[in-house]
Amino acid sequence: MTVTLNTDDPPHFATTLGTEYALARHVFGFSDEDLLATTRTALNAAFLDDQTRAGLLDQVQPPRSSTVRRDCGESDAAPAAARAER
Repeated sequence: MTVTLNTDDPPHFATTLGTEYALARHVFGFSDEDLLATTRTALNAAFLDDQTRAGLLDQVQPPRSSTVRRDCGESDAAPAAARAER
């Protein structure tokens, strides 16, 4: 099953990509690796040219430690995906 996290329509649903990642972690128990895999899946499914996709995928690497940015609820993987959606 292919799973991605996205915001769909942030103003309408009052959410952010960071919030969606935090919910995946805290409500559904996603690990850092789960979030990274989800981010890679989203990048592979995105309407991007090959060069942009490859560059973004290069940025989505396993964290050196299991560090979670508690200030915004994002894993180390989320910022690259968030930049890709902007």
